[in-house]
Amino acid sequence: MAIIQFTEQKTPLPPIILKARRYDEAITVLQEGLRLNPNSAGAQMILSSAYAMKGMPTEALIEARKALTLAPSSDNLLHLGVALFYAYLGRRDDALKLLDECLASRKGKPIDAYTIAEIYSALGEKDEAFKWLEKTYQDRLSTMCQLKFDPAMDNIRSDPRFKEYLKKAGFEKQSKSRIFTIIRRSHRFEIPISGRPGLSERRNSSHGRHKMP
Repeated sequence: MAIIQFTEQKTPLPPIILKARRYDEAITVLQEGLRLNPNSAGAQMILSSAYAMKGMPTEALIEARKALTLAPSSDNLLHLGVALFYAYLGRRDDALKLLDECLASRKGKPIDAYTIAEIYSALGEKDEAFKWLEKTYQDRLSTMCQLKFDPAMDNIRSDPRFKEYLKKAGFEKQSKSRIFTIIRRSHRFEIPISGRPGLSERRNSSHGRHKMP
């Protein structure tokens, strides 16, 4: 199966580009991937967040609806991503409704605690955000290394607890390039051109289950 691989040096991972706040670049990369594979729910979801973070709500809503249409109802990762997009746009009720559905349907399976922390941070619910950051830390998930530069965490960045989590994660003194290198090593983001449609994230286990260094 032919694929586009976003792990090559010349094409950074779209999620990493977003964390670096390079929204135009992320949108361009994702649009090219979707041109080759328009049925990738994951790419649609990330593109919706890129538009939302850039302040383009109309385009963001279009992509989010496409992602929800394409994503299986059991795919909590993608639905959490759309919930985060709703939080970016200030659509509190929509974000919490989708989040509640994800939590109710997990049935004992691991869930992406870091993205839940992002959602609550984007909604301004600091205590809930730190609660889920603590779970991310206790589970030693590699997604914790996004914390220092993650735009979704801007609402809690000034809270004294935030600095404590930077210390806990060991990234308080790490440079941006070093952190992005660590994130790159823990991710592989691929969009199939042929074969089974959709976003392929090939990892050793479920999303975010890699251990922090």
